[in-house]
Amino acid sequence: MRKICFNCLSAFLFFACAGPSEDTNSSDEGGRVDSTMQNSNTLVEESGSTMVDAGYRVKGAKMYITSNDANAKEHFVNELQQYDTWVMVNSEEEAQYHIKLHEKMKKLDRQAWIDIVNTESGEVLYSSPHAKGLKKGIRTVNVKEQAIHNLVHTILAPEFFQ
Repeated sequence: MRKICFNCLSAFLFFACAGPSEDTNSSDEGGRVDSTMQNSNTLVEESGSTMVDAGYRVKGAKMYITSNDANAKEHFVNELQQYDTWVMVNSEEEAQYHIKLHEKMKKLDRQAWIDIVNTESGEVLYSSPHAKGLKKGIRTVNVKEQAIHNLVHTILAPEFFQ
């Protein structure tokens, strides 16, 4: 009887927290719209020609990280150190690119995503999909840390760190 109730509760929490998947071309609560970027490797100038700024994909690119949550930033830096690709700097003046780490609570789950911004022009060069902390039910106590882990290892690693 106890096992059946626990399974029912687990299933309920899974379906209650799963919610609809995030579309990377939709706007979030901050009004950020990503539908203008068809390809994250290219920037389209007003004249219609295309220029490529893929310097943030290169090993040794200098990154400055900011976040709306200090603990999320600490988890993010710890996860990135496993790959040893980007160089983290302490000031925006030293950096080539600025990583804006966003983290928010959505129901019982946490979501995390990043924007990579060119420090000289201020243009957003890359916006990642939202990573969730809960996948396939509750499997961790620290959902924020799991969301950051999922962001780095399932979204960013295949795209940047191979």
